[in-house]
Amino acid sequence: MIRFLPYSPRFESLCRRSLATVAGAIVLGLLPLGNSAAIAQPNPNVAPAIDELVRQLDASRFQDREEATRILAQAGSPAIAPLEEVARTGNQELRARAIFVLKQLAVEENPVEECLARDALDRLAENGSGFVRHRVLAAIDEVDRIRQSRTLTYLQERGAVLRTDLVIIEQRIEVTGGYGLIFDENWKGTLQDLSRLNFLRDLSALQMSGNWINDEIVETIAQASQVRLVSIRNATITDRAVAALARMGKLEGLELRYCPIADDSLPTLKRFQFLSRLKLIGTLVTREAAADLIDLLGASVVDHRQGGFLGVACDTLDQQCFVIRLVEGTAAAQAGIQVRDIITRVGDTAILSSDHLIETLSKYSVGDKVLIVWSRGEMIFEKEIELGEFTDLN
Repeated sequence: MIRFLPYSPRFESLCRRSLATVAGAIVLGLLPLGNSAAIAQPNPNVAPAIDELVRQLDASRFQDREEATRILAQAGSPAIAPLEEVARTGNQELRARAIFVLKQLAVEENPVEECLARDALDRLAENGSGFVRHRVLAAIDEVDRIRQSRTLTYLQERGAVLRTDLVIIEQRIEVTGGYGLIFDENWKGTLQDLSRLNFLRDLSALQMSGNWINDEIVETIAQASQVRLVSIRNATITDRAVAALARMGKLEGLELRYCPIADDSLPTLKRFQFLSRLKLIGTLVTREAAADLIDLLGASVVDHRQGGFLGVACDTLDQQCFVIRLVEGTAAAQAGIQVRDIITRVGDTAILSSDHLIETLSKYSVGDKVLIVWSRGEMIFEKEIELGEFTDLN
C-alpha cells in the first residue's frame, strides 16, 4: 500500500531530488525505457524515487504534478505496479494521472512482448470503481487504436497488402465492416511479425497464399480471434493447421484452395459447424468424403471442387447459361469465349443453369481437358479446353 505524505516546506526540494534521481537512472541505463524485465529484476536505487514521483502526482504545485507525470511516463515497467495501486486507492487527481501515465506506458510497449501496462489497465477496467473504469476504458480504446495504426504500418512495410474492398469467400469486405490483409510471395516478415495480427481489432479477413505457409504459420494467424473470413491458398499445411482454424471463435467463412489436406482431415472439418461458408478447392479431399461433409453441414455451406477452372461467371435465363463475366488469361478467355455467349455443354452434359455449370466443372482438376460447347447468336463453337487454376472473379 502506498502512503501519501502531506506537503511540507521541504516538498519542493524533495521533488527536485526525486526527478533528478529517476532522470539520472534513465540516462545511466538503470531504468531502461519500457523494459518489462525490470519488474523481474527490480533496481533498489530506482524504486524509492518511483514511489516519490507517484506521490508527487498530487503535489500542490501544478508544475510539480506535470513534471512527475512526464518522468513517470518515461520510467518504463518499474512504475507500473505503483501506478496501478494508486489508481485503485488514491484520490481523484491521483487516479486520473496514474491512468494517464499507464496509458502512455502501454502505448510504448511492444505488443508482441509482455504488455505489462496494458495488462494493468485491463485489471483496472475489470475491478475498478465507476470513475476508474470509465477513465480506463477510454485509455484502453486509445491505446488499441494507436497500436492498430502502428501495427498496420509495420506489417505493410514488410509486404502485407491492406484492402478495404477485398472479396474473400464470396463476401466483400468494405470499410464499414473492417478491412482485409493479403499475405503472398511479397511478404518478408517473420512468424513473430504475424503474431501482431491479434492487435488489429478491425481486421475482418485474411488472404494468404504461397508454399511458405505451413502449420506453424496458420497456428499463429489463428490466434487473431477477431478475424471472420480466412482464405489459404497453395499452402503446405496438414490437419494440424485445420485444427487451429477450427478454434477461431468468430470465423464465419473458410476457403482452402490447392492445399494438400486429405480425407483424414474429415473429422476436423466436421468441427466447422459454425461456418456459413466452407470452400474446398483443389484439395485432396475426395468427392465421397466431401459428400459426407455436405450431409452434415449442408450443401449451402460446403463448396467442394476438384480445382479445375474455366474462367467465367454466368447467369441463368430460360434454362440457358449466359456468360456475364470473363477472367482474362484463363482457359475460357484463351479459347475465345466472350461475354453474352451461352455455354450449352460440358463434355456429354447439357448445361441448363449457372449452378449446373459450377457443379459439372467441380468434378474436374487442374490440367484436365474437357470439351466445352457454346453459342453466340446463330454460331456454335466447341473446343477441348485445358482447365487452369481457380482465380477470383471479382
